[in-house]
Amino acid sequence: FNFYIANKIIVFADEATWGGYKNIQGHLQYFITEPTIPAEVKYGGHFQISSYHRLMVTTNNMWSVPLGVGDRRFTFLDVNLNKVGEMDHWRKFYAKLDQDDWQENMIYELMSRKIKNNVHQPFMTELKLDAALPSMEPFWQWWMQILHNGYFIGQDGSQVILQDGGESRVY
Repeated sequence: FNFYIANKIIVFADEATWGGYKNIQGHLQYFITEPTIPAEVKYGGHFQISSYHRLMVTTNNMWSVPLGVGDRRFTFLDVNLNKVGEMDHWRKFYAKLDQDDWQENMIYELMSRKIKNNVHQPFMTELKLDAALPSMEPFWQWWMQILHNGYFIGQDGSQVILQDGGESRVY
């Protein structure tokens, strides 16, 4: 039953996914990408609706969603934790939300901001690369580890160091 999100623009999912559930990958991709989605009413029928949803997922899990190579649906942000526990900061923040004009101020801020990046492409961040690693096939995990470390261990146990210019050194 998903009719409760039928008319929502932002759908917030707190700790609702885990990358190990590969069976949800297609459902997430469909929900994020398709122009229409099926809506189902409890004890009622189901029908297609236009989808204007934007999905925001928060989690403490490093492997939050199953990612394919070249994923174009997810941006991963590592949130700064320097305000955790600072109650005075959050009291001031929530007091601003109680003001009548906070929505107008937020819209003004968002509309007047100069956007320099292509917002139709997700940002590639180090956190996204880290999150993609567990979803990769074993060969690609191995290859990414080599690229990250800058070396690999040869069959004879020697360490082959990768260097710029295509040269390598054996130790």
